[in-house]
Amino acid sequence: MEAGQAGCVARREKGAAMFLKKYLSSTEGQARPVHEGILIGLLCLFALGVSLFWVHRQAVRLMHSEIREGLLRNVCSTATALDGDIHGKFRSKDQKDAPEYKEFLKKMELIRQNSKNVRYIYTNIMEDGKVYFIANPSPQNDNDNDGKPDEAPQLMDPYPDAGEALLTALKEGRPCVDKAPYTDRWGTFYSAYAPFYGKDGKIAGTLGMDLEMPDYKARIAPLHIATVVAVCVGAVLSGLCGMVVWGFRKDQARAAAELAEKHKQLQASNAIIKSELAEAEKYIRSLLPIVLNLPPVESHWVYISSSDVGGDAFGYHWIDDDHFAAYLIDVCGHGVGAALHSVSVIGTIRNMILPGVDFKDPQAVLSALNVAFDMEKHNNMFFTVWYGVFEKGTKTLSYASGGHPPAVLVHGDTQAEEKPDLLDSHGTVIGAMQGVPFNSGKIQVKNVNRLYVFSDGVYEVDIPGGSGMMSYEQFVDKLAEPLQPGEDRVDGMVKYVRGVQCAETFQDDFTLVEIRFC
Repeated sequence: MEAGQAGCVARREKGAAMFLKKYLSSTEGQARPVHEGILIGLLCLFALGVSLFWVHRQAVRLMHSEIREGLLRNVCSTATALDGDIHGKFRSKDQKDAPEYKEFLKKMELIRQNSKNVRYIYTNIMEDGKVYFIANPSPQNDNDNDGKPDEAPQLMDPYPDAGEALLTALKEGRPCVDKAPYTDRWGTFYSAYAPFYGKDGKIAGTLGMDLEMPDYKARIAPLHIATVVAVCVGAVLSGLCGMVVWGFRKDQARAAAELAEKHKQLQASNAIIKSELAEAEKYIRSLLPIVLNLPPVESHWVYISSSDVGGDAFGYHWIDDDHFAAYLIDVCGHGVGAALHSVSVIGTIRNMILPGVDFKDPQAVLSALNVAFDMEKHNNMFFTVWYGVFEKGTKTLSYASGGHPPAVLVHGDTQAEEKPDLLDSHGTVIGAMQGVPFNSGKIQVKNVNRLYVFSDGVYEVDIPGGSGMMSYEQFVDKLAEPLQPGEDRVDGMVKYVRGVQCAETFQDDFTLVEIRFC
């Protein structure tokens, strides 16, 4: 019949146990939300910091590139305006007061003033591997703090700390700009240099332009401020992210703790259920009849309860000296309720306590059971039943069934002539509907015989590989096969069904009764 509630409880318990074993194996699970919140916050802050650092570096690099390229373009275009031949005349310190030299300085100063953000403009030459100043008209700062502007490098003053860019421009004759700002005794600058030429095409010197760093710092300051603000905002957001994770994981931990408590309650409930099921199975087994080994009736049976105890029960007894009754019921569902209901029904039949009923009449017995066990009065429980009465004097078997698998009578005048007869009167299940009629059947039992009564649990088993379930017909064909010498067909059918389903345990009660009439 249907799977029972106890089996569902057991499966849910197993799933819950697997989850809890992973998450609540120790008390560390309680501290995880705080640790995870801090970790996630720090990871977010680290990721944001790395990203902002990379963006900041890229922005600074692009700004440096923009400054260097702009300064280089400016110095290159300005260098073309210088007269290299005139510049070549100035090689003596005594020429610093010469009108032509002063005019050259004046022209350069005018260029500086028209060049935005250029602090110094000057020309240089290289003689004997040394660098010298030629023209330097730019006003000087008070770097020595004596209250007066410093004196600018004069004509043919050496430039001992000339930078790499200036040396490259002088030696290789190509424009060059500093890779990074540099600092000398005149300040901190970004410098660019470009060669200019005389009419003979030879390099007359280089023009240098210094971009003063305060301007550079003014340009990069907003970027630094934006980065700092972004880091602060990121820190706040990272903290909020950590708090969200902490809150979420805290709720998960609380839910896990509640689940653990429910799991304990479920374990306790399941232990009670298992104990009750074990007691129910033990009680049902105690009510089952003994095996009969002496004529005129011999019996052999097997009863294997399912893990959650089904509603199978059976019995047989002598009604009087000439009439022998055999019966098997199967209550719907599994569990203690089904087991208790089956006990009540079996007790009613065995003790013959249905008032005014002739227990030698199977039809009358089923009709009376249907009234006595109306499902509306018994917690909506119904059951199937097969009931038969063997009359010893006439060797006839009367029977009736209510929703139950037909019993099988394998008989013949000799063992070689044995054939199966299906004993079914096509009645409805007991207790489901009132006022329905029940029919009975009768068959003459031949000399060689074996009657099999069983519940649907013996053949309704799954066949592995998606082949569906075993059929009633397949079970009966195996049951009715000729017996071999010394063969125990009941035990053989247990092995056969286990082989079909490829499993030792059964999903439903396995009940099979064999009776021989001698």
